[in-house]
Amino acid sequence: MEFLMNGDYESRINDVLFELIKIRKWVNKNQQDTFTKYLTSYAVIKACARIEVLIKEIIYEFLTKNGSAYAQNFVNHHVIDSPDNPSTHKIARFLDAFSGEMKKQFEEKLKKSDNIKSDLNSLVNLRNAFAHGRDMTSSIDTIIKYYLSAVEVIILLQEVLGVHGVINRKNILSKDLNTELEERNEV
Repeated sequence: MEFLMNGDYESRINDVLFELIKIRKWVNKNQQDTFTKYLTSYAVIKACARIEVLIKEIIYEFLTKNGSAYAQNFVNHHVIDSPDNPSTHKIARFLDAFSGEMKKQFEEKLKKSDNIKSDLNSLVNLRNAFAHGRDMTSSIDTIIKYYLSAVEVIILLQEVLGVHGVINRKNILSKDLNTELEERNEV
């Protein structure tokens, strides 16, 4: 089944990644600056929000292409308009509502992948800690690592949903980051 999605997901993933890399460069040059903690906190919110939106859009597109009007209304109410963080538990719970087999496949794929489950959940925990007034203690490099793991979770989700080609690993970090940033005139 060919699955055409609205939007360029790879580009949107890379846009945030490049923004995180630019933040890392600034933070590394200005480690003692008081704005460092604010930029690091912003990076967590930006990364987590992008992942949340992409997960919701992929699930929404899958169900609206394959579901009834009732399913579409359910998705609008319980996925798109819900304020949920993108934890692996919530993704699995959502998949289970439609298919226990999809949930099982998703959880099996997570087990086979190194740390991506804990990394996505750590990104969500950082977001929640910041939202509740706690200081950010993670480095920008850790946040970037968590973001890339979250992208892997999205790729696993698309595989479980049978949605192939929406996000291709080869198009994420397709070049050396510094070269890519230079080409975009963003260094």
